[in-house]
Amino acid sequence: MSKITKEPEVLREHLEKDLNTIRDKLKPYADNLKHQIQERVEELRAAMAPYADLLDSETLKATLLQKSEEMRGNLKQSVKELQAQVEPYTAELKDNVDQYLQEMQKSFAASAEDLQAHI
Repeated sequence: MSKITKEPEVLREHLEKDLNTIRDKLKPYADNLKHQIQERVEELRAAMAPYADLLDSETLKATLLQKSEEMRGNLKQSVKELQAQVEPYTAELKDNVDQYLQEMQKSFAASAEDLQAHI
């Protein structure tokens, strides 16, 4: 009976280990994306500075709109690149989870048979 209660804990430990490994592998990509966003914000801030001083609201609005669209496009591209880089890890995690679940099912089936044999 204790084997049945230990299986979910073993599965949780395996999944936690895999998630930590994947998180460590993805951290550089996320940090890079964060850095790119910060650079774009600084570029926007620098581009806006002359207009803010002049208080030319129409030019400021037009520049802000243009730069925000550029940032949106850059961000979308960065997210697509990140998704492409993450894809192998996602498949690996899914395979590991499937394997752990199959092992757990086999273990539960064996434990249920043992339990039935003792009853």
